[in-house]
Amino acid sequence: SLLLAAKALVFCGFPYQRSPLTTVVREAHLGADTHLTVYLSTTEPNVPTPYGADRALLAWITTLTYDTGFVTFTSLTDFFDAFRLARSGVQYRRFEERLHRLLSFSLSLILRTPGGVSRLNMRPLQRAYTPRDGAEARRLLAEETRSQLSLLPSDIKRYGILLDPAFHEYLRGNPVVLPL
Repeated sequence: SLLLAAKALVFCGFPYQRSPLTTVVREAHLGADTHLTVYLSTTEPNVPTPYGADRALLAWITTLTYDTGFVTFTSLTDFFDAFRLARSGVQYRRFEERLHRLLSFSLSLILRTPGGVSRLNMRPLQRAYTPRDGAEARRLLAEETRSQLSLLPSDIKRYGILLDPAFHEYLRGNPVVLPL
């Protein structure tokens, strides 16, 4: 019933509609002398920046990955149930499209305070695999993350998502609880 989202993406969220721009700039005043600028960018040609309901998928992912930085799961049933979506081919396709936009998503934060300027650049999702990616992608993900994530189950499930370590650290330091 609750989701965890990164603070910067709550104050400076995704556009409501698809944008032809490869970078979208959002700004927020967090206090009298505190200003946040967020650059939402895409890293792949012909892949738009995340928009609209992509924020719900990212919040669901960050909620599941909050403790460990990764999640594996067998089906999308939990996602569909959480957002009251039908289990249909259309919804599976939309999930894949949203995940693709999120995998191409790059985030730059600039926080200006009286004490100075702080910058952070990251790609929130480092890796993901789905049934369409095939067994080879899952095997490679398991091999690459085994040294980083000794808790990753050896019986890789159908879906898996790994957060970028810098984004996971930012999320852990700046979580915002949102009602589902």
